[in-house]
Amino acid sequence: LKEEDIVKLPLYGSSEEEQTMASSDTSIHISIYRRTDALAILHAHPPYAVLLSILGDRDHLSPLDWEGKLIVGSIHFIDVNENEKREERISNSLIENKIVVVRGHGTFARGESLEEAYLYTMSLESSCFFLYHLEILNKGRS
Repeated sequence: LKEEDIVKLPLYGSSEEEQTMASSDTSIHISIYRRTDALAILHAHPPYAVLLSILGDRDHLSPLDWEGKLIVGSIHFIDVNENEKREERISNSLIENKIVVVRGHGTFARGESLEEAYLYTMSLESSCFFLYHLEILNKGRS
């Protein structure tokens, strides 16, 4: 990311045009800022996290690697369907968690800085990488 890639919007009073210019998920970001203590939010599409969210119907996973246990703690998967307000579901999940995985879509991480939100995102993805490969190895042994 470069500085010019970051679009700044007010929490209240931005137009729909301004919000669309920033992202199709701007309303989710605004809801997270309003409902949590986040000073920065990072939305990403980490492939192993998304893959694990699709495999199985679990609500969460516990990282097995030391960094994941220390930084992420637990990997939470949430479902967001078209009939509910996705902004509310995602922001509610981030009140208690620093990062969540929206099943089949991607992650939302909050932090005091973009660097902190990025740390949560990369730690989660690294843990998911290990968990996925361990699942494959264990299935091969069965």
